[in-house]
Amino acid sequence: MRSRPVGNLFGILVRFREGLITLCADAKDMYLMLRLRQEDKPALRFLYRSDTTQVPDVYQCERRIFGECSAPSQHENADLRKIKAA
Repeated sequence: MRSRPVGNLFGILVRFREGLITLCADAKDMYLMLRLRQEDKPALRFLYRSDTTQVPDVYQCERRIFGECSAPSQHENADLRKIKAA
C-alpha cells in the first residue's frame, strides 16, 4: 500500500489548530471537476422520471460524483499528475 501525500485524518485534525489561518473547502465540488473516462460512464447510469405514470429516462454521469468509492483516489492521482506536469 502506498502512502498518501495528505496523511492520515488524525494528523490533519491535529494540524488544523496549529496555525493562525485555516482554509476550508467543499469536497463535494472537487469531484465534479474530474471527468469520467468513456468506459467508466455506463457504471454511473441511473433512471429518473418526474411522473410515476411515465417510463423512466436513462441518464449517465459525465463527471465523478461525491460518494463514488474510487473518487478520492482518482482526485489524488489527478493532483499528482498536475504537480508532475508543472
